Amino acid sequence: MGPKARDTRLTPPSGGATPHRTMASGIPFPILDPVLVSIPLGPVTLTIHWYAIAYIVGILIGVWIVQRAMRRPALWPDETAPMSKTQVEDLMTWIIIGIIVGGRLGYVLFYEPAHFLANPGAIVRVWDGGMAFHGCFLGGGFPGATASPSFSLPTHWPWRRRRDFCWGGSPIS
Repeated sequence: MGPKARDTRLTPPSGGATPHRTMASGIPFPILDPVLVSIPLGPVTLTIHWYAIAYIVGILIGVWIVQRAMRRPALWPDETAPMSKTQVEDLMTWIIIGIIVGGRLGYVLFYEPAHFLANPGAIVRVWDGGMAFHGCFLGGGFPGATASPSFSLPTHWPWRRRRDFCWGGSPIS
């Protein structure tokens, strides 16, 4: 028998590089700091997390996908897109609000309900962290599914079709 295999879950690889974890399949992956950058601004420090960057990039790609779909008349009945670029941007404002509110409420309800029941003021402290993707997903689709007539989405579309239209970019985020 060869030498005993070392446990590499939290030990640095040879050479003293960054520690890594080994998944059940044996694939090592690095332990990353969730903070991309911290910027001291006097008495407070602005921290930008990787998670926030992922949300922002996902939202931008989602907007790009929807705007690109609006420019392709062949995708729409009567070859007329249901929304203009301005209407897409207006709807996206409400979808972004829905993403933030839904993500936070998803975290509050599914991950730490006891803590937030005892400290209800902490619910609005989004800067302390805590967003849930499934809450973001539901919150992001809610504005389009409920307010579609005001954004010129066809009212004859079933609720599911309006919802799908608004959730089109969510797999990216």
